Amino acid sequence: MKTMPLNQIDFLDSADIADSVENMERSENVEVASQHGDDALSEYLKSLGRFNLLNAEEERQLARQIKQGSELARKRLIQSNLRLVVNIAKRFASKGLPLQDLIQEGNLGLIKAVEKFDPEKGFRFSTYATWWIRQAVQRAIQDKGQLIRVPVHMSELATKIARITREYLLLEGRRPTSFEISKELNIEEEKVKRVLASLNEPLSLDSQTVGGVEEFDLASSLADENTPGPEERAVISLCKMDVNTALLKLHPREREVLKLRFGINYERPLSAQEAGKILHISEERVRQLEHKAIKKLRHLNETGSLSELRAYLN
Repeated sequence: MKTMPLNQIDFLDSADIADSVENMERSENVEVASQHGDDALSEYLKSLGRFNLLNAEEERQLARQIKQGSELARKRLIQSNLRLVVNIAKRFASKGLPLQDLIQEGNLGLIKAVEKFDPEKGFRFSTYATWWIRQAVQRAIQDKGQLIRVPVHMSELATKIARITREYLLLEGRRPTSFEISKELNIEEEKVKRVLASLNEPLSLDSQTVGGVEEFDLASSLADENTPGPEERAVISLCKMDVNTALLKLHPREREVLKLRFGINYERPLSAQEAGKILHISEERVRQLEHKAIKKLRHLNETGSLSELRAYLN
């Protein structure tokens, strides 16, 4: 199996990555590829150190330049977040796909995030990209699990269908119809449908999705222009999960004070007086615990022990 040197990803676009994945799928010399892949992965990981991380303002500036058509800004935003892809891919390394494959899939998600990011929405790019990268990696793992159930004589075609499905999700923001797949592969639509039946796909390929999240119906979207879209809802959900994970590093009482004061998992932030009544402590004690908790979180962030929240901090 021919493996693409990962250090070439610096200047790859989506089509390049898709082609490299297809070439890897067609190759058969697995043992040689494994050894070469390990060496390439090691070199790639070392090479990422030359790309500086960006602060929030730099992200916004690059995103605005990208909106104006700057290819250099696009490359820099991608390069500066390649380490984020690796960190996320490592979390899924035990799910059945080689780390190198997970990284390549994650890079597709990163590219999609760069294309879709709106710097005026208020999110950090790294926060937004995390969701897209996770979606790309998880979708690849899910597709692999489905391919295991495909009869041997259909496996090659099923692999191509899975690849096209991933590319549509990442590049078009939706899944392809069976007709679109048949056109891409130049085969009969009925043959595609038979393979899809073997895949036992839980979601219809004709359903419209964005990054794996169901879209709102048009009436709901028009009813309230301020209603968060699927991507924003997913990012908000991701933020909440990561914030809750970070808060686990605090003492239970400190954690509860912050949740009440900042409205985490509650309808609204509470005053120190309101929080004190719920916790049966004085208003002054609430402020003391709040100050102590925030100081502790800042220290954890400075020492690099607060990885869950680093993407959200300016």
